[in-house]
Amino acid sequence: MKQSLKMMLFTLLFASSNIVSAQQWTQHWFGSFAQCPANEYITGVCSSGMNADCNGQYTAEKCEPWPVAATQSTAYTPPMGKEINGWMCAWFGTLLECPAGQVMTGMCGSGHNADCTAYCGSPNYSAIKCEAAPSNIGAVRWTQPYGHGGYGTCAAGEVACGLCQSGMDNNCQGGSFRIGCCSTSTKAPTFKVTGYWQPLQQLSGPTTIALTEGATKTNQYTRTAEWSNAVTASASADFNVEGIGGLSLKLDSTTSRKLTNSYQNTWSTTTTTTITRNYDFGYQPTELWQWWTEIIDPEGNRVIAKSADLAHTPNKTMPPKCLPGYAAMNSTDFQTCTSGGYLPGAFPPQPIVRKNLRG
Repeated sequence: MKQSLKMMLFTLLFASSNIVSAQQWTQHWFGSFAQCPANEYITGVCSSGMNADCNGQYTAEKCEPWPVAATQSTAYTPPMGKEINGWMCAWFGTLLECPAGQVMTGMCGSGHNADCTAYCGSPNYSAIKCEAAPSNIGAVRWTQPYGHGGYGTCAAGEVACGLCQSGMDNNCQGGSFRIGCCSTSTKAPTFKVTGYWQPLQQLSGPTTIALTEGATKTNQYTRTAEWSNAVTASASADFNVEGIGGLSLKLDSTTSRKLTNSYQNTWSTTTTTTITRNYDFGYQPTELWQWWTEIIDPEGNRVIAKSADLAHTPNKTMPPKCLPGYAAMNSTDFQTCTSGGYLPGAFPPQPIVRKNLRG
């Protein structure tokens, strides 16, 4: 009886609405309904499973001031999930999203049991509190799944606007929790997509080489269709290329879409293929190059997508000057390109001007 009373008092104590300190990680026990101070918003989350995995506690959140100046919020729309006293509550594995124009200012997480009760009306595993954002926000972007005790954060310029949590198992698409992040502007955070020619090997005489096509992905999030679609959307609008001497350039929208259509299959795949090719350029040294695309997502995951497009030049100090598919018909070494196909830092050959030496 004493033990039960002690547990009830303990639960009531931690079920209170706790105000946390600014701009730092603050930890809580299961069933604790924690809130950010006024005018601050959640930008990071830690959630546990059966045990206290967040450095000895069951949940943690990071609160920060709004990253941009206030303008106006979008209109309220009915939320997903059950809402009591401003808190939205749900069972494990549910992707809880704030209503349109709102962001997270509070959260509750559970352990083995459904411990979020005080502001939910009945036991639930997860709860979030949402308030109107001080300025317009972009669409929700769900992070990769994190394991029990992981400390997940939104990208710079984003705030939390959704949350999925688990019980003792990994109920959020293979992870313990995921954060829904919204950009603090109406422009969604972009993936950095950069294409470039990668030197592979110097060829001399008959040579057989094994070429790898596709992308190696060690992170589960990068293997999802959600990730691939986001890369394709970013690349279509903002495809960058590296050129000569370390120069880089953002391509125009037409060329960006053209390259995206050509290479989206390379970053959408979750496997690589090895192809054997034979070359014989005689005994004149020749450098072989392959077109690679580097993708860096808002969470810092880096993926290299390798295409089937190859080029060869006299040596490594003479990289290809053309975008893939833009080499001139008579240019076997990728040094002369068709109109609009030169990489940054690569210039068309200038016509020879002969001076009239006659007096």
